[in-house]
Amino acid sequence: MPFKDATSGESSLPTIDGMVTLELLRIEDMPPGQYGDRCRWVFAVSDDEGDITWENGDPYDWWQMTGTSMAIKSTARAWSEALLGRTLEDGESGQAIQDAIIGCKATAVVAPNAGGFPRIVAMTPLKRRAARARAQVQAAPAPEPDEDEDDSPF
Repeated sequence: MPFKDATSGESSLPTIDGMVTLELLRIEDMPPGQYGDRCRWVFAVSDDEGDITWENGDPYDWWQMTGTSMAIKSTARAWSEALLGRTLEDGESGQAIQDAIIGCKATAVVAPNAGGFPRIVAMTPLKRRAARARAQVQAAPAPEPDEDEDDSPF
């Protein structure tokens, strides 16, 4: 296989920085790392301008790694709760959580780490979910008053 063309060293990867929407596409098993079991979270990314893609328009699958622990302070738990839009209960099945979060979306703040690579700084539930739920409640028709009732004070 021949070498690739020489480049200036600039990355051809799409730029991911700031506030984005992440959709979890899949979670992949990884070999254990220095601190134990870990997994790769694979996301589709969009920002205010739409989906982030390669220059040719192909979807760009962006990934991040975490441990597999669902302890209260773990990254995997925080991300799962953001994707689900709720707090996890102790004793919930890890497999059930994983199955439930595939295809879910959340808002994330992404910034470069010390090496210049984008990393998730914070992830929160999408605000659209709460707004949509409020809109559904507000749009529900009010019950019709009984015609037999007379609200007149006289």
